[in-house]
Order: sequence, then C-alpha cells, then structure tokens
Amino acid sequence: MKKHFIPLLLALGLSRLGYAQTYLPDTIRVNRLTTTYLIFPSKVALVDISPEYLVKIESGNIVFVRPRLTSARKSPIFVRTDNGTYLGYLSVSGKTPPAFVEVAKLLNPPTVKPGSSGTAIAGQPIQGTAPATQTAFPYNGPLLASLNPLTGVTPPVEDRTPVVNVPVSTVKNALQVRMDSLLSGPATHHDRERNSGISVKLTHLLHDSTNTYIQLTLNNKTAMPFLLDQVSFWYQHQAKKRKGAYLDGETYPMEPVFETIPERVEAGQEARLRFVLPQFAPQSRSRFVINVREKTGTRNVTLSLPMREVLYARRKAIPHRNPLFKGRFFETASILTLLRK
Repeated sequence: MKKHFIPLLLALGLSRLGYAQTYLPDTIRVNRLTTTYLIFPSKVALVDISPEYLVKIESGNIVFVRPRLTSARKSPIFVRTDNGTYLGYLSVSGKTPPAFVEVAKLLNPPTVKPGSSGTAIAGQPIQGTAPATQTAFPYNGPLLASLNPLTGVTPPVEDRTPVVNVPVSTVKNALQVRMDSLLSGPATHHDRERNSGISVKLTHLLHDSTNTYIQLTLNNKTAMPFLLDQVSFWYQHQAKKRKGAYLDGETYPMEPVFETIPERVEAGQEARLRFVLPQFAPQSRSRFVINVREKTGTRNVTLSLPMREVLYARRKAIPHRNPLFKGRFFETASILTLLRK
C-alpha cells in the first residue's frame, strides 16, 4: 500500500506545481470608498495582497477587495484558483471604476468585427451592425442575479412626481456656510502634534445632526514650503484584549464631504484647514486618527484622539456675564431699586 501511496502524493504535488501561471496585462483599479468584486473563472483558493487592502473570498470565485485607506499604495496581487494562478498589480483609482471586474475579460477582451455576430456573454448576442452610440450589454448572469434579489422584478408603472436634482454647487455652498458658522466660535480642542518643524493643531471638533466639522491649524516653522498632499481620517478599532495586549482591529476610513484646504503653506506661515465629515460613531475602545501628508517630503503629522473626545465633542458654553457690579457690603442693583421706590 505504501509503495503505491508515495507515487500518488508525488503526482499530486507535481500537478499543483504545474498550475498555469497567468500575468494580468493591466493593473486592476478598485474603488477607494466601496467594495470592488473580482470575478475569476474558477474557484479561488488563496489571495495574497498588501495589508493595506481588506480581502475576503465569497461565492467560490469572487474576491471582495476594499482599501483600508484612500491613500493605499499600489500593491502586487497573487491569486490561486483551481485551474491556475494569477499575478498582477492592484491600485486605488481616483475616479469611479466598475464595481465588478471579470478577470477573463482582462485576459481576452471581446473583439467584434463589422457584420459579424457572436456571444460575448452566454445567452446575450452581440450585434455587429449596432450604432456607435449603443451601449454594451451589462453582465446579467446568474452570479449577479444571486447578489441582487430584485433582479427580474418589474416595478409597477405609476404616475410619480419628477425628481428635481439640486445642483451640486448649491449643496456645497450650504455646507460651507454651515461649516463657517460652526467653526467661527471659540476653540473646543487643543490637541497638537509636531514633526520636523511642522505643527498641526486641532482647534475645533463639532457635530450637528448629520455631519462632523473639524478645523486644523498648520504652522510651518521651517524655511521650506510645505506642499499639502492629502489629509486622511479614519477610526481605528481595537480588538479585545488577549494575553495582556490589544490586537489590531478594524479600520474605518472617512472621506470628507467638503473641505477648504490650501495647496501649500509657505515658510514661516500658518494656514487653516476645514473639513466636513459624515458622522460615524464606533465603539468607545476606538481612536480617531488624522494624518496630514506632505507631497514632496516626509514631514507627515499624525494626531490620534481617544473616541471619548469625539463622542462628547460639544461647543463650549459662553459664561453668562452679570452686568451688575457687586460691592463689598452691597449690590448696585439693590441701591437702584431703593432710589426708584
């Protein structure tokens, strides 16, 4: 039995080593805010990628990918499936890439000659004489149908009031007015961090019913200008304590809804940075992290606040001033009252 078992193991090992190795011709672009779904031709067994990306294997041949931060760097990606291995690169796109990426189409893009017809997707013919303005058929296979439970349901036709689209400029102007009114009051925080002559101070942290408003003051005390690249916000949740230490938990990046920031801060100058963030309330064991990154240098500054300061951030009440002057043995108000009587 052993004589036949050892050659069988060797054959299985050689079959594993003989996987077809495929290099992806293009870099896969993923959305910086939402999840991107990578669809492979066969069942996925292993995914290896930089820890700056969250990865999860679902439904056999689908890989969920989402960057931990909007500033995640370009990373190599290695995927092993039942039929082979795939090598390539993955990066965050500044635009809005498609939510579903089919790897088979990256390797074999469909080419249709004029006057010919074929089937790029099973069950959906391609018309070779279609006009140039006609859009391509979306992928409506059983995979996406399982992800969307409302596929194939036709909504009832009814008279509806047309939706009026509010211009984006009007919404931004309203946000700016609201932001300026909230951040023009007295300072609510005094957290400060420094790095190589660059000082960043958190002066305001306020909430309304829907948003969080933040103001930073950047002071350049050096003789070189500070070129601002990006300001990132995220909540770092700590996992439960195990063996005397907290483990690394989940990261929730936050993208500003509106911001007013300068492109550069000259030497010896000070600049004010204002942001509007969507409200987000994680657990009290989390920390709120702010990172100010330099474009042409490494003078990056990171502030880390306990979640309690974010949950209970309020505008400081202005103390009420009594206009009456109190003497040592009497009050001015009592004398005026006696004189009037």
